[in-house]
Amino acid sequence: MNSPTNPYIAGNPITGSEMFFGRQDVFCFVRETLVGRYQDNAIVLYGGRRTGKTSVLYQMGRHLDPKYVPVFVDLQAVSLGGLGEMLWGIARQAVRVLRQQKGIKLSIPSREEFARDPEGCFYERFLDPALEALGDGHLLLMLDEAARLYEQVHAGRLEPRAFDFLRSLIQYHSRLNFIFSIGSGLEEMRREYALLFNLCQYRKISFLDRDAAVALITKPVEEHYRYAPGAVDRILDETCGHPYYTQLVCNRLFARWARHDGDEVTPADVEAVLGEAVEQGMASLQYTWEEASDAAKVVLAALTELMKDSNGSVSLSDLEDVLAAEEIALSRRAVGRALQELVVREVLYSTREGYAFTLDLMRLWVKQYQHLEWVKGQVALPVEVSAPAKRDWVRVTLAGVSAGLLFLMVGLSIIVWRSIERDRTERQASATAMYGTIEALRTRVAQVPSGALEQAELSTEIALKETEVVGVATALPTQEPPITPTAVPLPTYTSTPIPTPTPSPTPECLPGDGPFVDIWEADQGALGCARDVSQAVEGAKQAFEGGMMIWRGETDQIIVLYSNSEWALYDGTWKEGDPYIHPDCESMIPPTTSLYLPVRSFGKLWCTNEPARERLDWATEKEREWAGMVQEFQGGLTMMLAYDDTVEAFIFYCEDKTCTGGKWRPPSMQIQR
Repeated sequence: MNSPTNPYIAGNPITGSEMFFGRQDVFCFVRETLVGRYQDNAIVLYGGRRTGKTSVLYQMGRHLDPKYVPVFVDLQAVSLGGLGEMLWGIARQAVRVLRQQKGIKLSIPSREEFARDPEGCFYERFLDPALEALGDGHLLLMLDEAARLYEQVHAGRLEPRAFDFLRSLIQYHSRLNFIFSIGSGLEEMRREYALLFNLCQYRKISFLDRDAAVALITKPVEEHYRYAPGAVDRILDETCGHPYYTQLVCNRLFARWARHDGDEVTPADVEAVLGEAVEQGMASLQYTWEEASDAAKVVLAALTELMKDSNGSVSLSDLEDVLAAEEIALSRRAVGRALQELVVREVLYSTREGYAFTLDLMRLWVKQYQHLEWVKGQVALPVEVSAPAKRDWVRVTLAGVSAGLLFLMVGLSIIVWRSIERDRTERQASATAMYGTIEALRTRVAQVPSGALEQAELSTEIALKETEVVGVATALPTQEPPITPTAVPLPTYTSTPIPTPTPSPTPECLPGDGPFVDIWEADQGALGCARDVSQAVEGAKQAFEGGMMIWRGETDQIIVLYSNSEWALYDGTWKEGDPYIHPDCESMIPPTTSLYLPVRSFGKLWCTNEPARERLDWATEKEREWAGMVQEFQGGLTMMLAYDDTVEAFIFYCEDKTCTGGKWRPPSMQIQR
């Protein structure tokens, strides 16, 4: 009797449809985004290593309009020793696909001719004849491993004008379309790619959703065995739906079942194959480790040591304690940067309690091969003085100072510090009260008829109060006084408060962390204490003539920023399957080709909320995806958005306890009160 064939594919891309599950949201995005009203869009699919980007490209033709002829080009297999070599390789692959799929027979110049005249050969001898043969059809070039373009230009083997040439193809050939696939390192390469990829729309390829992951686990083996209660969840605990590692664990489970037979796989069976899965996935896990910065490696090793035998949340304070105990010189800021890096790369995820491994297999690998004691001796950390090192320096410096003199100096320092702190607190309270008085006087002025004597008297009183507050504020540290925004009516639309999770009890004020350390230190009087640590989030944004919309993916809420420094918060009510363009706006056409009609979630809000629409006016760009960080405070929240080659930061001050509106500003700008 022949042994059953293991159906799980652990490593290679999925080229057939039988073992491909999920990703309907990605195909929907490509279908909706590829076709533009005036010109089709180029797309970048990006994500971590082995998350299925190449497999998605192989499946693309099954999910697009037949007018598109997808040509898969693996840039790892194409010579990039010059622009001519690159274009010859792309043209040769396209000619092969056109012959196989459409019966179109074309010939292209030789490699040598391409080397002599790359642009001429590509345009005149390949592209023009190909598009003519396709009639109304489109040629869709899907360039996999596009990071090689950057690598070869950076190494001096590919001319930088390759970016300019691809950019011109995107801009000026309406029936030539592009999808680029980019893996890890996108953040570092965006500046180099700016002139090319700022023409593109971005979509992240991440882990499978639960339904797709369960289908991947169960459907291929339905005729062989079933999963006992808890077994599927045990697999997902280890892999979090990562397509490669899910296939890897299932591959080892099938091999175990084939050896032992039976009709059921249990959680104990899953536990038994984890060691094999870690060994078989060694190369990929090692790659993830090597990609990390030295500080991130130390953080991973420390987290693993704290977690002992199971994956679970570790608080920032516990992490800092173990680093201090090991005398590892990493400041809170350096730890925050390392955590942010690992969250963005999906090695870790943040919770209300702290941080945990996204893939438990990664934790198992680190536990086995990267002990903290080994790691700290192998890496080069930033030159910073840790708390233990500072104490050592003090002991050496003061070795000859008598104990009595030391105690006297410390005592005087405490007295002086308390006096300064008390004076600063009193001045801060005085300044805050004065600002409140000034705002009240301004409100009274607005209610008095123009030109009245009382208005002149009130204006004089305001001027005197402003002179007083300047004198008080001069002695304070450089920071803004508390914001007391003027109350303004917000648009009538259902809004919900920003979530305010209750932090663990702490005897001290939780500060801004990660990228918000400096922002908080400069504006803590208005922001107050943090409600939680910063977290990595993703979303979308769109600029308008009168402001901006920002969508937070983790809360499905939309922040509307108006150009007069006001903001308001709304629920995102658009769902997948809803009309791409809201019915209320189907007949609306932007007045110029440089303006856009918002769609999906932004479009639904814009179309159904007339006050917001009138204030925002038309969109000035297409919707963009972003990845960034958010931290919530007692008096507002801070956000940092990264997209294309741009990073934007915002501070949102809450008007009241509901925190559904107020004033906003970038950190470098002061609000006009």
